[in-house]
Amino acid sequence: MDSRIAVVIFSINYASSSWCLNELLEIVKCKEEHGQIVLPVFYGLDPSHVRKQTGDFGKIFDKTCQNKTEDEIIPWRGALTDVANILGYHSMMMVKEIASDVLGKLNLSSSDEFEDFAGIDDHIREMSSLLHSLVISKVMFS
Repeated sequence: MDSRIAVVIFSINYASSSWCLNELLEIVKCKEEHGQIVLPVFYGLDPSHVRKQTGDFGKIFDKTCQNKTEDEIIPWRGALTDVANILGYHSMMMVKEIASDVLGKLNLSSSDEFEDFAGIDDHIREMSSLLHSLVISKVMFS
């Protein structure tokens, strides 16, 4: 809720988790109520399958929806459609480029906002280092 940016990584199995779907509802709520920036990443899937809950993603979503009420399913569908309509990243986008985009968006804010964050520069360097190792290791999200 206090985050300025949410990076949502959609994989083929994302919709198998009602926890992930409920978290997505919270992310959309923060986007609407607090202006949180949402960056979707579509790993190994077409954004339209998330948007419309079709293909293998849709089949997995339908299975997750079994034994759920319409009061749960309808908001999930809306959140998936909403976030999938945001311009995002497709499968093989490098983590480094995503991190650069996030840092760029954070840099748009006034540096005064971070004035009281002691040691923020160390955390940024650590994050950059971790992201660099992820790129080198070719970590894949699934």
